[in-house]
Amino acid sequence: MIDYHNRRFRVVSNSDNGKVTEALIFTYQKEGNMTYQQIEIDGKIKTGRCQSKSLILNNEKIVLRESWEWVLGDKGQGHS
Repeated sequence: MIDYHNRRFRVVSNSDNGKVTEALIFTYQKEGNMTYQQIEIDGKIKTGRCQSKSLILNNEKIVLRESWEWVLGDKGQGHS
């Protein structure tokens, strides 16, 4: 199993309804289930959950394919 704690990830692709771009870097703090919080520029906090499939590349970078869903704040779902 891959330890995601304190790893940094950049968005490569996102659903049309996703609001993040490759300029954003996520730092994962893993504790239990894969839920997350996102603080937007306006200070709004959104909470979501996702299911991730990982792929380790030859250069040892990790690619995550995620199906995500907002559960607090905006309602919506997508893939990143």
